[in-house]
Amino acid sequence: FTFLIGVLLAFLSESFSDNVLDTTLNLAHQFTPGMIGICILFILLISFLAGIIPALIISGFNPLEVVKGTFSRKVKSSYSKVLIIFQYTVAIVLLICAIFIQRQSGFLINYDMGYNREGILEISNTGLDTTQLDGFKAKLLEIPGVELVSFSCGTPLNGGNNSSYEQDGEQFSFQEFFVDSAFFKIYGITIESFDITPSGKFYWMNAIHPDPATQVFYPWGGMEGEEKAQVAGIFSDFKIRNLYRDYNQLRIRWRRSNEEPWSIIVKMTPGTDYYGAAER
Repeated sequence: FTFLIGVLLAFLSESFSDNVLDTTLNLAHQFTPGMIGICILFILLISFLAGIIPALIISGFNPLEVVKGTFSRKVKSSYSKVLIIFQYTVAIVLLICAIFIQRQSGFLINYDMGYNREGILEISNTGLDTTQLDGFKAKLLEIPGVELVSFSCGTPLNGGNNSSYEQDGEQFSFQEFFVDSAFFKIYGITIESFDITPSGKFYWMNAIHPDPATQVFYPWGGMEGEEKAQVAGIFSDFKIRNLYRDYNQLRIRWRRSNEEPWSIIVKMTPGTDYYGAAER
């Protein structure tokens, strides 16, 4: 009965928890046959323990002690000590867990990722081709609260594309973004351009070789007929994907007009009803 009441309370509080945690618990899908079997075994185990412990204590009593009243004092004293130790242990463990959760949440919320995260909506491009981008962008900018729109191949969230190759006996591995000018404004990423005029294909990088102003390289490792690219500057470093892994080398170039974007990035004005604007 206690288990059923607990399940009922969990379902009643599901929508509230979804709103507070900004997630979807979907409890109904958690009750798989395996999970139901574990619950039944757990209920049987608790029921057995709840019955066998009192039975063992009662069956082992001395009738003379019951008459004298010493039996009840012994049982109360033992149970009191066990319960007090158990309650303090649970309280201390929960307090430690709460402190860890609070510190971890504060770390994730306040960690400087190196780019702006406020009021940005990333949408996967599942149907727009290059001929529809300008019209779709104009429609998005008509929505109240929408400030900027960018089309890119790669964002800080998805990490872009990986390019690994060998050149002159040295291994290279880069994450790549192909972006437009609005991308830098939306994420607040700054560029320090070198005092050079790129003559052809060029990239901005966050980790480069010494003497960057003269650095040229093959983006794909010197494939036949491949054009060399030039390092045109450095952009302010930022984290991509998650904090578990460092991606030390990242390069960015302009997205060409014939390249279909993977992501549609919408920047909303601070103070806008983000959810309302997203629904529109």
